[in-house]
Amino acid sequence: MAVEGGGASGAGRVLVVISYFADSSSYPRSGRPEDRDGIYWANIATSAATLRHVDGPGAEIVVFAGNDPPGAVTGVLADAGVERRHRAFDHRPPDDFYHRYLGSLYVLDAMEALAGEVADDDVLVFVDPDVVWVAPLEPLVAEVRRGGIVAYHLDVPETFPMCHLTRRAQGDVLREMTGRGPAGDEPAYRHFGGELYGMLGAELRTVVVELAELWGATLERYARGRPHFNVEEHLMNAVLWSRGEQEGRANRYIERIITAPPPRGSRQRERPELLAWHLPIEKDRGLLRIFRRVASSRPLPPPGPRFRRWAARRVGIRPTPGRWLTDRARTLYWATVDRRDTPTYGI
Repeated sequence: MAVEGGGASGAGRVLVVISYFADSSSYPRSGRPEDRDGIYWANIATSAATLRHVDGPGAEIVVFAGNDPPGAVTGVLADAGVERRHRAFDHRPPDDFYHRYLGSLYVLDAMEALAGEVADDDVLVFVDPDVVWVAPLEPLVAEVRRGGIVAYHLDVPETFPMCHLTRRAQGDVLREMTGRGPAGDEPAYRHFGGELYGMLGAELRTVVVELAELWGATLERYARGRPHFNVEEHLMNAVLWSRGEQEGRANRYIERIITAPPPRGSRQRERPELLAWHLPIEKDRGLLRIFRRVASSRPLPPPGPRFRRWAARRVGIRPTPGRWLTDRARTLYWATVDRRDTPTYGI
């Protein structure tokens, strides 16, 4: 749980960490399978370039991956001062473990690698590849220095399955595995999205220990054919519950924004105090538009309101006339063909 005055006085390093490992499981809204690797690398480069643009040289940007980026991406990463690290996917499960997002578990390897080298007062911010930064990091860094784990709470109903486990089912699995977890009339624990986890180095070391215990128990349940945690979010949700972290402390700084019309879209979540946008359905569209601008060596608009407006148009938060027409077509399709009105939550 967060503790006022926790952490250090601000002398430690700040590391923004992106992890990516190419695998064959399904990644909806990420382009054709044959294009996915290039798209994800372009997303990573876009995230790094926008962070460097709005935040300056202070934070270290570290990318863990199992392969090398395409040539056009390499130059953008170098210009942003990104440190690239090759690392094996030691937490990679069998292909039939779950059919989606197996690569999300690679963040466990990134956390494990860093736990042994960071100082207690270092700030670590683990983020998804499909994030655009629009304001400096300082408010988020200050929140992390308070102590605890800063994560993004997704306000989903207790009965809504997130990667095939509802919040209630996740707690049941945790209790069966460890003897700990919500029971009886206790409320189901929160579901936190994996777009951002912020913590101090001292806490990362204990988190890695907890994750190792949960991962071992998860693999045992998989081997016995039992329901198990499927993705990194499930594992981190259990860690956050055990630590009493049930507030979305990252929600003031980042939002998962679905750039679609109502009822499935969430463009209204964009607000001036956000530092970053997580854009799950813009991997192969809006993020690539920003990447092409960066890769062309043309300057970005200056940091501040002008850059924010420019980026919002590129990624579909502020629809252009062409995007407006696409929105109308989607709305018509949903009304006449696909009548489901359940929000997607970006999953």
